[in-house]
Parts: sequence; C-alpha cells; structure tokens
Amino acid sequence: QLLGKGNELPGPRFTLVSKASSCLFNALWKPTAAVVERTQEVRQQLLGKGVGDGQYTAIHLRMGHLAGEMYDVNRGWERYKGLLGVVRCAQHYALGGVHDPAMTSISSSGSGDGKDHARALQRTKTRVKEPEKEEEEEEKKSGSSSSSTGKGSLGARSSFSNDNWDFKPPVLLLTDDVVLRTMVADGLFRGFVGPAYVAHHLQRTSDSASVDEHIATFVDLLMLARSKCLIHSASGFSKTAMVWGWPSCETDVKQCMAKHYLHVTGEVPAGR
Repeated sequence: QLLGKGNELPGPRFTLVSKASSCLFNALWKPTAAVVERTQEVRQQLLGKGVGDGQYTAIHLRMGHLAGEMYDVNRGWERYKGLLGVVRCAQHYALGGVHDPAMTSISSSGSGDGKDHARALQRTKTRVKEPEKEEEEEEKKSGSSSSSTGKGSLGARSSFSNDNWDFKPPVLLLTDDVVLRTMVADGLFRGFVGPAYVAHHLQRTSDSASVDEHIATFVDLLMLARSKCLIHSASGFSKTAMVWGWPSCETDVKQCMAKHYLHVTGEVPAGR
C-alpha cells in the first residue's frame, strides 16, 4: 500500500548520481568506526602521512576477477586501451590539471555541430607542435643539431609525452582484477599505488569469508569516495563511491580513452 504508481515509493525523485542523491545517501549511510579506522591506516600506508579527504586522485577499474567472480567483465571498452587512457587521465589530474575541455567535446556523443571537435583537435595539434619548435630554437641558439630520432635516442619520442610520474601524493588505483591489482601493489606502475589485499564481490563471496575481508571491500569504497578526482567505470561500485563522496572532479574510462586517442593520433575517435 505504501508503493505508489509504478511500484515507486512516494517522495522526491532523484537521479542516481546527483548532489541531491549524494546528500540523501550521506544522511542514510555512514561508515562504521572499523571501516573508517582501517581506511585511514591503508591510505596513510599507500599515500603518505597527512594525506586526507579530497587530497588525491583515485581510479576504479571494473574489469572482473574479483574473489568469487573469476571471469572478465565487459564494460564496453578494451582492457588494455582502458588502462592506458585512465593512466594518462590520472597523470593529468595528479599534476594539478583540471577537466580538459577537449575531453568534454569528444565525449558528448551525438551532440554538437562538430565545431567543438575541430577546436579540440586544433588545440591538441598546437600542443604537439610547440615542444618541437622550442627544441629547434634552442638548437639554433646553441649551434647544435640532432637527428630526426632525437638526441642520441634510438627512436622518436612523442612530442606530447609527459615524463613526470613523480607526483605527490601518488594516484590510488583500485581494480578488481587480481593480476593488475597485484602488479600495482608491487610497485610496477610508477606514480600509482594500490593495496595488496584481494578485492571481494559482496554478493559472490563465500559465506565463510571473514569480517576483515568484507571490511576491505568497504575500505576500497571509502577511499574512492573521499578522493578529490575520481576516474570511474560503468559499475555500481563506482556509482556508489560517486554518490557517497561527490568528488570535485570526475570522468570515466571511455572519456579517458577518447582523450588519450586524440592526443596520440591527433584525430577524434570514430563515432564520437
């Protein structure tokens, strides 16, 4: 009898991810003391002392292979390309970058008159050419010359490449893929960190799972929610983190892939 038309509860209607939903969610759900304490411990270990809420960039990559879910999950993007895209996006945010207008223009599928795409492309080509011009001017001043493959290098380096991966704090990369998660935890991704414990799927975890194993899942969730910039996947876990935390900047894997493609090729991805 409480359900209204269409089996909906009475009251205001909110979109899933909005400020109003975030306000309501935070009023209804609070992390337990155990989750908060463990989150602070893990975050300090990974990001360093003094790094608090809203002071770091975080990534959530939903790829499959959680404990209790040993298979790939298709979220509409290729795993390798998705990883490349989010790594570049995260670097941009971690170095103090803001939301890139070029990324917005190429991610608005089916909208616009194409002028935004052209402007984004021109901005990118300009950024690509500038370092080359600066290098040529420096060579002219010094009277030195170099081959087309660079100064003593074996091959040409992309002129838009940014080699600064020593940002502080590092980027928090959380994924359900046990192999990638282990690689990040072992330090194989410069500038990126992640916990060593295994991620668990709440609905597919064995009944014998310990309380600590379930707490670890919520530690992941809270660390994502408390980030300044969040790069998220098409996942209920990502959406919950968004609603719980409402980060000041956010984007998703597909937008990052499009941005990375534009920077690499100088072309807007087909279908965008």
